[in-house]
Amino acid sequence: MSIHKPLICILSASIGNGHIQAARAVAEAVKGHPRGYRAQTLDFLSRDVISVDYWVRETYIKMIDIFPLFYELLYEQSQSGRSAGQIRSLLAHALRSRMRHLMRVIRPDALVFTHPFPMVAAAGLKGKGELDIPMVSVVTDFDVHGLWITDRMDAYCVPTERELAELRRHHIPAERIHVTGIPIMARFYAGNLPAREDGTVLIMGGGLGFGAVKDALRRLAHVASIRRFIVVTGHNVTLYDDIADMRAEIPVPVELYGYTDRIPDLMARASLLITKPGALTCTEAMSMELPLLLVDAIPGQEEANAEYLTRIGQARRVEREDLADEVTRFFASPQAFTPPPAPRHSATQIAGILDDLIAAR
Repeated sequence: MSIHKPLICILSASIGNGHIQAARAVAEAVKGHPRGYRAQTLDFLSRDVISVDYWVRETYIKMIDIFPLFYELLYEQSQSGRSAGQIRSLLAHALRSRMRHLMRVIRPDALVFTHPFPMVAAAGLKGKGELDIPMVSVVTDFDVHGLWITDRMDAYCVPTERELAELRRHHIPAERIHVTGIPIMARFYAGNLPAREDGTVLIMGGGLGFGAVKDALRRLAHVASIRRFIVVTGHNVTLYDDIADMRAEIPVPVELYGYTDRIPDLMARASLLITKPGALTCTEAMSMELPLLLVDAIPGQEEANAEYLTRIGQARRVEREDLADEVTRFFASPQAFTPPPAPRHSATQIAGILDDLIAAR
């Protein structure tokens, strides 16, 4: 006789790579739970150009990349309760057909969300009585955007006490909120990673290859203390080609990667990481005690991430024009940049919360 193993579906959105990586970390922990759960990760936003969710994704990405000030205005307005509620209603209406289809095809026993778009769609169906399974939101920034806030989640997993307090201000019951940190893959804690290499600078622009990657490389090319660059361009093929063309101008080796699953190895080798303040990338770096310089924060969540990380001493913010001087100072006195020990963030606690919710059904 076969025994049914409950299926946990982890839904994310391909708007930046951090949400996807967080989903994979949760899936890894769920599969490793003693009860032997099954886990499936899905990008909720379709790449079919005739679908509504495709245009939701493309509009969001283009706004961040080309019109960041307009995005910042929308972000600030959407943080108010009334505006956030209106946007949630619009998104729920636009995305509910896709959510219904997924639920019919997958038939999961519980849902986890690492991006608010699928959460909004599922919460809308739950409000209509069409969905009645445990649902957990995993907040993947050091800030709670207004879109996350709904009373239809069975549990919230948040990075710090600050996000817990924010949800409590919106009347989410305390027993539903768990401070779990931002989930990252177990490989970032593995003991068999490469040794750190003096003088190696890792430059990243997130999964979409945004940020000052090319400009940073050009500004740092002649900093004498740098012995090697490692550059990761994510899914940005144009940026990858531009960096490949630049390598002949750089007097030290430049290792170039597009989207790669070797980030733990690359972070282990690096002496310093220069990146925009995506919360997941920064959490991965903190887990490896890798010093962080933050450049080009996207308005909204990344500004909040940068503010939090600098306030707790885990990172320093730097303007592009000051980057070479700041890196020179780092290599002259790296001990002055050493961040304090950071709490380890894993997905194990989230798997336990899911187990409790499923057992209670």
